[in-house]
Amino acid sequence: DWCTNVSVHRTYCSNYLELLHLVCLPHYLSQEITVVNLFAIYIPLQGNKSITTVLIEQFTNICDRQHPNIVSILVGDFKHGSLSSPHQYVDFPTRGENQHDLAYCNLADS
Repeated sequence: DWCTNVSVHRTYCSNYLELLHLVCLPHYLSQEITVVNLFAIYIPLQGNKSITTVLIEQFTNICDRQHPNIVSILVGDFKHGSLSSPHQYVDFPTRGENQHDLAYCNLADS
């Protein structure tokens, strides 16, 4: 019920990264926010942290330029490190003692 207007904006699959980008236009948003971008991310075992980070930043930067008033949420399996930005919200182990499954958002304190 939160959002019925959802479209697949982009998919990407390589040896370094699997990504699904959904654009959501929920029924109720604050006036400052026009779009919610959801990114589902999986980094394969053979993933390379530096290449993966560059790819993710390229995808999210394109979205930020196209829609300046957006919320971008990135969730997924980050086996090989983390992003320097946006804000990371998972601060506890998600698999045993490791922190693989992370969630990021471009809004601080959201």
